[in-house]
Amino acid sequence: MATERGIQVVDGSHLFASISRVWRDHEELKGRKLKIDVFTQVIHQFWTPYTGPTIRSIYYFKKGDARLKTMLDIPSSRSPDQKSHWQINECAQSVTSIPDTEIQKLDPKYHDLFHKAEKGLDMELACDALQLVADRRIDSVGFLVNDRDYIPLFKALQRLGANTYITGLDAKHPIQKDLVDLADLYHTFESNLNNFFDYTPAPTQT
Repeated sequence: MATERGIQVVDGSHLFASISRVWRDHEELKGRKLKIDVFTQVIHQFWTPYTGPTIRSIYYFKKGDARLKTMLDIPSSRSPDQKSHWQINECAQSVTSIPDTEIQKLDPKYHDLFHKAEKGLDMELACDALQLVADRRIDSVGFLVNDRDYIPLFKALQRLGANTYITGLDAKHPIQKDLVDLADLYHTFESNLNNFFDYTPAPTQT
């Protein structure tokens, strides 16, 4: 019997929004970049018992997004041993929209009423996931997303026989209820935040 395999897909706009909220809620982490290599390693280690070996994490971003440099620590993929099973896909175009920082101030149930800042990102993410599952190259998909537009994708993947999983950075930042209800498992990584942002707390004074 073939070994089951999985893949992790990350909606870059949601990742940036999650980082912004972590900065807001964790003063000690404010302004610190999330280390993609560490984040990828940790989520792979957690999800592998459920998905089988995770072949890679794919991060989908808007083309030329300045936040790639200001919010993320991305090792050079050209240096030996610096890149391990993650891929950056800059695939979306900017459109006029309300800034995500303003949308995030609203109750989550209103987020989908506003135009997205990226056009095409969710479509490419969905097409890639569907093709991999339909071709039987993977059996499970882990998501870092928070948009009701992905509900049809979850349902389609499950109809094809795949498992779907949801990842969140911090439990303080709820994922859309309908997505959580559809997912086979939902897990957040607040206990790993210091590691993700390369922060070492000062020793406790005794």
